[in-house]
Amino acid sequence: MIMDPRDNWCVCLSGEIDLNFMIYTATAYGLFAEKDSKWPPEKLFEQPAFYLEKLHAQWTSWWNLMLKERAQGAKIRTAANAVSPPFDKLDSPELREALTQAWPSFIRWWYMPAGGQNAMYYWEGVPNIDSYIYELKKELGREYLSFRLNMDLVYGGIPEPIEVGEDYMVVPVHTNYIMNKDWWKQILAARIRE
Repeated sequence: MIMDPRDNWCVCLSGEIDLNFMIYTATAYGLFAEKDSKWPPEKLFEQPAFYLEKLHAQWTSWWNLMLKERAQGAKIRTAANAVSPPFDKLDSPELREALTQAWPSFIRWWYMPAGGQNAMYYWEGVPNIDSYIYELKKELGREYLSFRLNMDLVYGGIPEPIEVGEDYMVVPVHTNYIMNKDWWKQILAARIRE
């Protein structure tokens, strides 16, 4: 979390396991029409079309519920955001089976020395948010800024950021977003409160 107590702004970047696992599972089953990620490198699990249709509907519903809860700042572990085995609290049988099947390969990758968790730690520290805010203040002629932004980083699967609410978004770790000063300033400026 990056914040300035003299101002009233806060930016929280987090590469949490739950959203990354959800995207990994969808990619492993080929649920995305357009593959944005080389992660995993190919569809890992073959299933018949009728199964994939059910899985896609269940996955989408769970994904949307998870994003809604995160946008509202839900800190409790519910069935929507508790993505670790066992998955028996899920009412959706195809999703439960898919998560169970994808978990071992995902968790191996996540905890590898050059795996997902370390990649998220790296990307969380890349943006120089303090300097972007300093430049934004100068450009706007303002001494203080007031805003809050919670941002979940995902390794792949989505081609561009998803703005879920005024204070929450999901962003892929693409350099044209995370390392782009102009993008950051635009995103931050759009959230400034009077």
